[in-house]
Amino acid sequence: MVECEHCGKKFSDQRSCHSHIRGVHDEARQMCRYCGKMFRRRCDLYQHERRHRTANLPCKYCDKIFKVGKDLQAHIATHEGGKRFHCSHCDKELTSYRNLKNHIASIHQKERPFACQQCKKTYSKASSLQVRLIELQLV
Repeated sequence: MVECEHCGKKFSDQRSCHSHIRGVHDEARQMCRYCGKMFRRRCDLYQHERRHRTANLPCKYCDKIFKVGKDLQAHIATHEGGKRFHCSHCDKELTSYRNLKNHIASIHQKERPFACQQCKKTYSKASSLQVRLIELQLV
């Protein structure tokens, strides 16, 4: 029997234990291939990506279909003239608090927390890093 050094769970062999550690305890960040959201645990990423593959949420005003409920809500707000979030640094208006936070961090605070491990270039959005990773695979 092999015991996980992090949680004490027991496994019949080293390979199973190693797989468990990578999937549950590994600190390496995993990125969703659909939206770029980052996860510490592979099992959380798997559940998140499953929602992308199974959800089909249509907009009641147009033909757009969304995989994530929050994205649909933000989109509907554009049709309904919903609550606007004003940037205190510039005149920009955004449709959600999350978008406002991302705007301030990337544009005004110059935060670039997403780094390409191959070329070391940094990005303000996970989706921008994802595009770069796809470009590197095509070259």
